[in-house]
Amino acid sequence: FLSIVAQGSTYVATQKIDRKAVVERHCPVWNELTGITTLGNGEFAFNCDATGLQTFAGNTLSNWGWHCYPLPLGVKPEDKKRIPFETHGRIRYYLAPSAPGETNLVRWLYDNPHRMNLGRISFRGADGHAIKPNEIRILSRRYDIWTGSVESCFEYKGQPVNVITVCHPYKDAVSVRIESNLLKSHELNVGIIFPYPVPSQKGDFAGDFKQVSGHTTVINPISQSTQQISITRTLDDGESYYVGLSYLKGMEPGSYATDIQDITKSHTLILQGTAKSDGIAELTVMFSRTALTGKENSADSFTETKKISADHWKSFWENGGIIDLSGSKDKRWMELERRVIFSMFLTAIQSCGSMPPAEAGLQKVDIWCSKFHLEMTAWHGAHFALWGRPYLLDNWTKWFQTTGLESALKESKAEGWKGAKWLKTPDPLGRWESWDHGPNRVTQNAHPFYLAELLWRATPTMETLLKWKDILFETTDMMLDFVAWDEKTQRYILGPPVMSGAEGNSGFESWNSTSELNYWALSLEISKRWRERLGLPANEKLEHVLTHLSSPPVVNGVYIDAESHPKIWNVSEDGFIRPAWLEVYGCIPGPLIDPQIMERTYEKISSDIRSGQWKGNLWGCDYPMLAMTAARLGKPSEALDWLLFDAPLNEYPPGGYNAGWYLPGNGGLLWAVALMAAGWDDCHIYDEKGNIMHAPGFPKDGNWTVHYEGINRVP
Repeated sequence: FLSIVAQGSTYVATQKIDRKAVVERHCPVWNELTGITTLGNGEFAFNCDATGLQTFAGNTLSNWGWHCYPLPLGVKPEDKKRIPFETHGRIRYYLAPSAPGETNLVRWLYDNPHRMNLGRISFRGADGHAIKPNEIRILSRRYDIWTGSVESCFEYKGQPVNVITVCHPYKDAVSVRIESNLLKSHELNVGIIFPYPVPSQKGDFAGDFKQVSGHTTVINPISQSTQQISITRTLDDGESYYVGLSYLKGMEPGSYATDIQDITKSHTLILQGTAKSDGIAELTVMFSRTALTGKENSADSFTETKKISADHWKSFWENGGIIDLSGSKDKRWMELERRVIFSMFLTAIQSCGSMPPAEAGLQKVDIWCSKFHLEMTAWHGAHFALWGRPYLLDNWTKWFQTTGLESALKESKAEGWKGAKWLKTPDPLGRWESWDHGPNRVTQNAHPFYLAELLWRATPTMETLLKWKDILFETTDMMLDFVAWDEKTQRYILGPPVMSGAEGNSGFESWNSTSELNYWALSLEISKRWRERLGLPANEKLEHVLTHLSSPPVVNGVYIDAESHPKIWNVSEDGFIRPAWLEVYGCIPGPLIDPQIMERTYEKISSDIRSGQWKGNLWGCDYPMLAMTAARLGKPSEALDWLLFDAPLNEYPPGGYNAGWYLPGNGGLLWAVALMAAGWDDCHIYDEKGNIMHAPGFPKDGNWTVHYEGINRVP
């Protein structure tokens, strides 16, 4: 057992945590027909409804599955005009505002690429017709997150159907076992249905299942010796992907669908029970962006896939961080622990692939076409390092080193800056910015520094330094160039344009925002530290900026969003604002923050929220932000209250997603609980003997008992 002694506390648990018991007490039996349960491996996810398949809801999504609409006639992405913008006597070139006549191109850049639903695997009735919800009686659906499986039992036509669904942990494949006498009579079949990709999701599925044109589905000749089925999918952007059914037991291809209520014959494969079916069917379906040879999953029967999945998740749960709150008297312990356990599971499925995740992860196609937002990377991924699983950030590191850095260097040069400037919502392949105001959002430039520092703390080696060296130093060059020296006040000014973390305006009128000033200072401090670790000489410009950067703006004794807008507090001109300036104390502490001013700021913001005076927005990630701020200020009871605050965007339905879809909320929750349990640097909360308090972010009223293993202290 990793005792807390190693982290500076006198508290030592007397026995190891029973990790299996902790996880399994939160495996829900959830019978909502269209409620989504997600299985996956970081790069691929299969989302299923209460039937264990995608009969009424659910998408099959991956990090490699993207589609682009054909471009408007006569235009190319690089035709997007940049508008000259003067800032402190310097001309820079921005993508916003849009030039006249660019409406169609701007829309195309926002919509493309969009993540695509690779295929819907669903139960079908006789002759492949669609099953209606009122024809299904759900008996139970258990979401087993200890083994990574979904076990469903339901009735159709008065007959029981038992289903177990698992996802391969290392391949983009889903495997299913079905037991029902309805397979013998062909009254229950399985359909694999392919939609035309569209930029956003309406309803329970992504994609247009009625559009025949724009895509082709070719079912290749079946190998008689192996009964393997391969499907080639080709889209109107010239890209293809492939689907293979290399393991079929008790099922064979049947007729195409006879109705087109929600499908079309040319994009549907129906599987039915074989003549010798004993009422048991098994199938493994693999998805790939490269052509399949037939050998990729030839050995991956349902039994083998289920075992590999169980072994994978057992290893996941038995290593890294865990928390046990079961000894607590506060009745909320069960709900908080449930949210923590599910957040670990869901982020491991969706937030550790070959690129940073979208806000909706691999569950659905959100309004951003499921592209990621780089200013949310810390929310999505900081917890991996804090909960003792830094290896889950390895793929991100590769993306930052390659596609990400190349894109950032390109954008910085195009705008007129030195070094690398990271976009807010880049095309996943690094080609263009999806949102024309994206370059005005600069928060994301700090996140590589924070992630690099977390990974250094986990693995303080030369290899870690070299992996992040170019990323940090190129971004440092931009940060030093971006600020402007003001001779009159003898300080550096940040922006314009700076769209702050609060997103209260477009950014062209904004400068010296509290969040971004602190992010700049923190990043430059880490850059300085990185140079020292590498034995490099000091950077004189960096030193000068650090000592002369503007102080965060204060009005009436509290921090505000931006010096340029001294009258804006809890509502902006367009109504949208979030209290993002708490981030640089609660989440990523900025060196420019005065704790006493921050405490007054926190008190005013929290009072406005509780009284209903806060007129702006609060997202699911903001409640953990408030909790971390409260904990650092020595208000642990308030920290717990914020984590469990009763608000629609802070709900965690049985499927485990914050607000039903918002993964930054899940990541933020883990970030906050790590801080509250293991503490933070410069934590000055002591017990009566002068020792740092165990679990300093939890109340000391006798109602909370906190046991944890493998959680690291937060910076």
